[in-house]
Amino acid sequence: MRLFDDMQDRGLVVDATTYNAAIGACAAGGLWQRALRLMYDMQVQGIPATTTMYNTAIFVCEKCGRRQEALRLFEDMEETGVPGDALTYKLAINAWSKDGQWQRVMQLMADLADKGFSADTTTYNTAITACRKRSQWQHALLLFEDMQSKGVLADTTTYNAALRACKKGGQWQRAIQMLQEMEAKGIHANTMSYNTAIRSCKDDGQWQQGLRLLEQMVSKGLPTDDNTYHAAMSTCQKGGQWKKALELMEEMQSKGIPPTILVYNAVISTCERGGQWQRALRLMQAMQEKGFAPNIMTYSAAINACEKAGQWQRALQLFADMEIQGVAADTITYNGAISACAKGGQWRRAMMLMSDMQNKEVPTDTTTYNSALRALINGGQLHCAKLLMDDMQVKGIPPDTVTYNTTIGAFEKGGQWQQALQLMAEMEDKQVPLDI
Repeated sequence: MRLFDDMQDRGLVVDATTYNAAIGACAAGGLWQRALRLMYDMQVQGIPATTTMYNTAIFVCEKCGRRQEALRLFEDMEETGVPGDALTYKLAINAWSKDGQWQRVMQLMADLADKGFSADTTTYNTAITACRKRSQWQHALLLFEDMQSKGVLADTTTYNAALRACKKGGQWQRAIQMLQEMEAKGIHANTMSYNTAIRSCKDDGQWQQGLRLLEQMVSKGLPTDDNTYHAAMSTCQKGGQWKKALELMEEMQSKGIPPTILVYNAVISTCERGGQWQRALRLMQAMQEKGFAPNIMTYSAAINACEKAGQWQRALQLFADMEIQGVAADTITYNGAISACAKGGQWRRAMMLMSDMQNKEVPTDTTTYNSALRALINGGQLHCAKLLMDDMQVKGIPPDTVTYNTTIGAFEKGGQWQQALQLMAEMEDKQVPLDI
């Protein structure tokens, strides 16, 4: 850059070739501001910028974390009619990806193909990741398929990005197929690959498949970590496989992998699903002894475990402890506490909790109202229950089959058949499914 400055100081003619070399020097030195100034000086002097110059300036801006400046250069390039090449699109796709603009990334990928340029592995990886991060898992998988149809070689990074898209979309079968493809093609599946595939089995309750993947991982000699075991325990959670979750916890500890708060929460949640409230509380105590402070996930699982087992006093005590510890309750936690009140005949406490939710601006939902309605009905407060149902509809919270069944049944038992018939007609008008 000293030579360039010296040329200008001496009044020597600086042409496009000189500017190109100077911008290249800026890229090597990370001088993004100087590169932009040189681009501006060229425009002032009427020297047309070339594709190479734009590419270099965009590169240095990206390299220095100046994403917005890089994107402005690309837009300026389009406006001035300077043709982009494969490298231009690669740089732009990378910049738009980091900016979270998955639609723009998809458009650029289409433009790249329309202009006859070929996207390489890195470009596809970037585009797939951009879509996946914005929950556009379908577009991510379409890019993956497009990549394969065009014969672009996929690597471990490609498959890991596609596997994460499968996880996002609950496509556990496709995830397993991808692992098989990797093995068939000699592409290394690493710990992240298996962790992601195991997690993809969670939402559909495929805990057996998740555990099989863990066994495969171990048999192949791949290192397991706390994320691996948390993923496997999470697959057990939906099926309430608490024994398997506890076995996995013992297994990871035997391997010298210390459980994290995420692991404890997963096992406690699994015990909740499996009706093991005492084990859930023991695990909660164990995690505290290990120095982990229970968070909202811990309390929610423990409260719901006690509530489902009819241990309403313990559930409410946990809720009180949570507030003392400064852990802010969310909708799920309040719902569990209100439901515990319903089971314990504590309708006044249920109403206090609902009032507390409103004061703290914690959102209420259909489950909140259903639990509160049960509390009122169990306490013989039919008039209050009707008022609460009216309030529910005023606030735009849709009643469901449980809402109507609970109130209709209560009015029938209370001899208020006119109210019951009115609610049945309302249920039919709103096309709420009948529970026959």
